[in-house]
Amino acid sequence: MNVEFGKISLNAEQSALLLKMNRVLPDLFAGLPTTLSASAALFVQSHYANNSIPRLLNFFDRYYSPAWTVLYWLYKLNANMHASVLNSAVQAQALAMFLHMYDDHLSDGDIPIDHLHLQLRTHAWQSFMNLTALAGHDIPDFQYTQNALINDYFAGVHYRSPVEDLATYEQRFRLQTATWIVMPTTLAIPLGGDFMADVRHAYETFALAWRYLDDLRDWQTDAHNREHTAVYFLLNAEHRELWRPGNATELEIIIRQLTPMVKDRIDRYLMESAKTANRIGLPALAAEYEALAAPLKMTTPE
Repeated sequence: MNVEFGKISLNAEQSALLLKMNRVLPDLFAGLPTTLSASAALFVQSHYANNSIPRLLNFFDRYYSPAWTVLYWLYKLNANMHASVLNSAVQAQALAMFLHMYDDHLSDGDIPIDHLHLQLRTHAWQSFMNLTALAGHDIPDFQYTQNALINDYFAGVHYRSPVEDLATYEQRFRLQTATWIVMPTTLAIPLGGDFMADVRHAYETFALAWRYLDDLRDWQTDAHNREHTAVYFLLNAEHRELWRPGNATELEIIIRQLTPMVKDRIDRYLMESAKTANRIGLPALAAEYEALAAPLKMTTPE
């Protein structure tokens, strides 16, 4: 499906932060036992970077920037926050983003559970926890916030009860992205509880829009694997019966008809994030959400 988010231009300070994020994985590999370090780098390069060294070294360029620029804008809003807090926060955010994907593939069996991958996951998680502790060291209630969000994350990935409807699908996804929200909510704590809740709401709603976009793009693979995604739950009962191998031609016609509805939902979620960001004094972050949504108002399915 020809649906894409808009482009966002980074300023010089944000570009420097992205460079720090892109150093996180090489540093992670270097921190492994010598016998595992090269193997870990080669695995991530082949599995997640199309066997490309430049893509590996610029790993986090692929992510839509509001996933981490929220930290930059929160830092700018708080004149009392030291730059070292932001530096630790963006590195922790990079690990949260990597772990979200890596954990999912480990638990689904896409990655073998062997000594290499167990050690890589353990080291990544320990590094994430260390960096969040550095960022949150002088922030009141940081530990409570972190523990609550990590508990949410494991509630989302550990309990495998069937998802029966779209509301449950969205709620499960919100829980599964909780580690991404540790740093944004931590940096929001000094600005008050209501402010922190709004930051979380804006982030989760943006993440949901992103998830709908991915589900729309990946509908063929998901239907073949019988994965029940947002697109599946938007189908009527009759069309859901086609959500299995062998029905791609019929489903393509149906998905094309469904695409405007999915795009509208994505746009509404991004606009909700932008509205929330504007209301709490983060207009530049709101502008990023709006930039992501811009092509949705003009793109049509091929």
